[in-house]
This record gives sequence, C-alpha cells and structure tokens, in this order.
Amino acid sequence: MKNLLILVLIFISLQVKADNYQLVGKRQYIYNEKGLRTQKISFDSEGRTEKKVLYFYDSKGNKIRTEKYLGNDTLLAVYNYRFNDKNEKINSFKTDWAKNKKSSKLYFYNDKEQNFKSEYYTGANLIKKVEYEFDKFGNQTKYATYNAKGEQTSLFYTENKYDNKGRLSKKYKRNNKGVLEKEYQYNYNNKSQVTSSITIYHDGKRANSKRVYTFDSKGRKTGFDNFVSAIAKK
Repeated sequence: MKNLLILVLIFISLQVKADNYQLVGKRQYIYNEKGLRTQKISFDSEGRTEKKVLYFYDSKGNKIRTEKYLGNDTLLAVYNYRFNDKNEKINSFKTDWAKNKKSSKLYFYNDKEQNFKSEYYTGANLIKKVEYEFDKFGNQTKYATYNAKGEQTSLFYTENKYDNKGRLSKKYKRNNKGVLEKEYQYNYNNKSQVTSSITIYHDGKRANSKRVYTFDSKGRKTGFDNFVSAIAKK
C-alpha cells in the first residue's frame, strides 16, 4: 500500500510538471499609507478589468466594510463587519445588490482566538452552520457543514504538510470517505514568502491552476498571475 501511494504521488508530480499552463487573468492589490490593503482588482488575460473590491477600516485597522464591483463599476455586493473588544470579527452583514438579497454571518472563537464555528442567516432564520478544527500551527484540518436542523451536509478533512522550516508546503483535502479531492502545493523564496501555488483537482471536474505572486519592497503582496492547465479534463 505504501509503495502504491509513493507511485501515485510521483505520477501526480510528473503530471503537474507536464501541464501546459496558460494565463487566464491577473490580480492587483493596492495599499494605503498605513499599509492596509484598500483595493483588489481582477483583470482578464487581456488586461481588461473584470472586478474590483474596495476595503474600509476603522481607527484600529479592523476591516469594517467591503464593496464589490464589476469592471464597469456596477455594484455587486456590500459587506459590513462588527468586532469585539479583542478585535475579533463577530458579525458580517451582506447586501447582495445583484440578487436583491440580504444575509448575515456570526463568528465564534475558541480560547486560542481561532474561528471554530460560523453561522449563516437570512433575516433571523439560520440557514447553515460550519465548524472547523485546526492543527498546532493554526491551519485548518476539518470542515463540516450542517443545515438548520443540525444535520450534517458535508465533511472534509485537510492534511497539512510542512517543510524543514515549518512552512506549509502541501495540503490534501479529502471528503468524508477519505477520497482525495484537491491538493495544494506552495513554493517559497528565501524570505519565506509564497512565490507560487498550485491547485490540483483530483475529481477531474476542473483544470489544475497555478498562481505566481509578486511583492513590493516592503514585502507586501502586490498581486498574482493566474494560470490554468491547458490539458483537457475527462
């Protein structure tokens, strides 16, 4: 069984290298004088603006509002956030202008200040609940969703792998039957910044994708180029 697993991993590695990736879009991040990210702009492969997201903050640096627009400045959605005295986000309120719909979300934290549970509402009605578990490095290991009746509707496990410097190098996402559905790979520079990441879809429903990141002189992520595999999925 162990030898079979090794062969599978080798095949996956060779497959990723063989993939002919093509550019499908770019993303750009803009910061203010305080170093807070104020804009996220998405472009297609021809450089045309597809979407734009604006961020707003309070005096403590908490993100209190998000506005999402299409490339032609049509407003899509607005999110407003509330924080507790620990600067933990406890509520979010969404106005979906495209669907003329309002919803909200509650966030719950454990003693390690990790968001271990979220609840989703439409009006006063609970729609679903999501619960999370984490490893000792704070990375998610379990994701479970429940409907309003408390019945489990999905369950995923994430196995996190780290390099000899303690950096997250790979993530394997499996469903409740243990079937591998998605894999993430991360590459770093000598400053421990993620320079590129690859997402491999094992269910064959989507093409593999890759992101190549850029940074400014202050070490802030300024954006990435987004690629997808040109290899057709069956």
